[in-house]
Amino acid sequence: MNPRSTLVIVIATLLLILSMGGVAIYILFFAPEQKVSVSPDPFSKLLSFSDSKGDSARLLSDQGTQDDVVKTEGTIPVRTFSGVIEVRDFTKDADVAIATGGDAFYVAFPKEFEFSDAGLEYEFGYIPDEQRIYVYIYKEPIGEIRRKSTDNLMQRLGLSEKDICTLDILVVAPRWVSEYYADKNLGFPGCPGAIQFQAD
Repeated sequence: MNPRSTLVIVIATLLLILSMGGVAIYILFFAPEQKVSVSPDPFSKLLSFSDSKGDSARLLSDQGTQDDVVKTEGTIPVRTFSGVIEVRDFTKDADVAIATGGDAFYVAFPKEFEFSDAGLEYEFGYIPDEQRIYVYIYKEPIGEIRRKSTDNLMQRLGLSEKDICTLDILVVAPRWVSEYYADKNLGFPGCPGAIQFQAD
């Protein structure tokens, strides 16, 4: 090979490497962001769950939007792992507080400690726009408090233990209660994927 051919190959290789680097830099820093669309949860069609009284909680259909679905009086929609079901509307219970604007509801136990961390054991939160319930555990032993909160929530929603396991609910203990369990979804006792405690 003559020196001129070698020089041409070296220059072509350098230009190729520089152009690939330029493309990579453009993609990483200057390319417009592409929005990823997330499809809504798939809803099961007209399946039913039995509640503790033998009645059924109707799954909302995947046809149309939430506004298109006829809501049964005295129920609220709550997310499950496969869609949404209507459960007893506990937000109208006497001990439920409504956030300013009516965009969230919560219940604290025991009621007299709702604004103090000293004796508060747990609370529920319901966000209608998300169709989701959150359970916050504020006291040790976490397993016993979780069992109490689960029993109370099942009674309020009119669901059995089997049905409560289908709900997509976040059950958490803050870091000041437990460093170990702080960033984990504890789940409900006896449900698949739930963290197991002695009180289960």
